[in-house]
Amino acid sequence: MYFDYNATHPICVEIENNFKKLIESDGNPSSAHKIGRTAKDAMESVREKIADYLGVSYKEIFFTSGGTESNVLALLGYCDKNLKSGNKILYLGVEHPSLLGAIKNLSEKGFHCVKIAVDSNGLPDMNEFSKEVVDASFVTMMYVNNETGLIFPIDKVAKLCKENNVVFHSDCVQAFTKIKMDFTNIDLASFSGHKIGSFKGVGFLYKKSSISLAPLFPYSTQEKGVRGGTENTIGINSLGIALESIFHKNKIKELRDFFESEILKRLNNVSITCFEQNRVDNTSNINFRGCSGESLMFSLDIKNICVSLGSACAAGSITPSHVLLEMGFSDKKARSTLRFSFGRYNTKDEVVALLDILEEIVNRIKK
Repeated sequence: MYFDYNATHPICVEIENNFKKLIESDGNPSSAHKIGRTAKDAMESVREKIADYLGVSYKEIFFTSGGTESNVLALLGYCDKNLKSGNKILYLGVEHPSLLGAIKNLSEKGFHCVKIAVDSNGLPDMNEFSKEVVDASFVTMMYVNNETGLIFPIDKVAKLCKENNVVFHSDCVQAFTKIKMDFTNIDLASFSGHKIGSFKGVGFLYKKSSISLAPLFPYSTQEKGVRGGTENTIGINSLGIALESIFHKNKIKELRDFFESEILKRLNNVSITCFEQNRVDNTSNINFRGCSGESLMFSLDIKNICVSLGSACAAGSITPSHVLLEMGFSDKKARSTLRFSFGRYNTKDEVVALLDILEEIVNRIKK
């Protein structure tokens, strides 16, 4: 049973059913012959679908290998092209590791990188932000946190950036298709395909037409020179199919809410992170007091149940979640937490089975 949709969404059945069609459009879109033109037409059709879904121009969508590349391209690409050492950049300590790595890179180059504090729910200190943004050059803030599911006040942050002529980037990987997003005041935004059920290795960057970037791979012409390298046409087309297959029903929220209400009834040593905050519908970050999250995860794994300790991109690390530590969790409490993320293929029977097994494991560990 799979409850780790925030790490990756299983490949959509619609993609499996259309695999032959994907293969047939796998020419090089830069080639002038018929196969190349067919591949380019298919790719541009997906670009237009994405743009229509987001409410932006298709000219502002640039395909990449995924969320990490899009994040780094947005941050390093903009700063290398438009800013200089000493310029101020604002960020949160709860961002995805790819962005924190890019921030470290810029800091080493002499940029003034300022971390905005977050409260116990992970929300930014808006008073501090309002003061710091006045003389900032660039701001990055995720739309939704991948570990807690918290939705950030992006509309308010983006508006403040606009008022102060500051370029604003948002990591939208966990928000894509889960909530409605407004790009009026967003200059750059990162997305990943496999989080919604496409093949891995494909994503895209939204770049407002007025923004210029230095490419990570210079001297190439693909994606209008923004992102060099032959486009991953199979991945891009799978992204188009996944986007058409979005699951609109309230089933996922119902499953998540059922899981949370039941776990609070069954176990007296649990708490739900950001429980009373505005969260996406599929994510539960649960703290199990007195239990090792790692032990719980592997005990569930033995029962063929997949959950996560936190970000999949940091899962190999033995250190506790940086997100939870930034929120004020102690090292011990952060190590006692699991993330459950639900999706379109989960059923209520699976959730009941998860609860039964989890209850058994927790009670055994407590003894």
